[in-house]
Amino acid sequence: MVELRRKVLISGKSVIYLSISPIISVPIFCTDISPDMSGWIKTATRVFQALRIAVNDELKTLESSLYDCYRCLAPGGRLAVISFHSLEDRIVKQTFLNIINTGLTDENKNVDSENDDEKEAWVKQMIHGAGGVILTKRPVTPSEDEEKLNVRCRSAKLRVIQRH
Repeated sequence: MVELRRKVLISGKSVIYLSISPIISVPIFCTDISPDMSGWIKTATRVFQALRIAVNDELKTLESSLYDCYRCLAPGGRLAVISFHSLEDRIVKQTFLNIINTGLTDENKNVDSENDDEKEAWVKQMIHGAGGVILTKRPVTPSEDEEKLNVRCRSAKLRVIQRH
């Protein structure tokens, strides 16, 4: 994959693309997967996903949107985010931690393990901070039953933060 990234970058510096055809040819020539194989479709999908994320600056947009949404919350309000990609989930996790740790030292940070049967299962562990509370220490993921009903949900991760 590193070799593929390098060749895409090199080809992009020397050519102005007027159509999609030359871009499609880069993964074909950079991988040992035949274009008629299903593995090539997965590789090409990842290449185009990476291009889309970079061109649209999606990760920075996500991060700034999370801060903006959190600022709009009323005290006690909750922000729930579902991510479908590991890069997105990492941004959500780090941004939530940055929000609650504003003005905190590590020694003041604590994790609550709630044993109340009244609490919903996904709120059993919380991370408290000066700026808010992360209600989902670990992301909530679909159950096996949900995945059987909807295969596309398999990569979904839910994270929730609450404003003080």
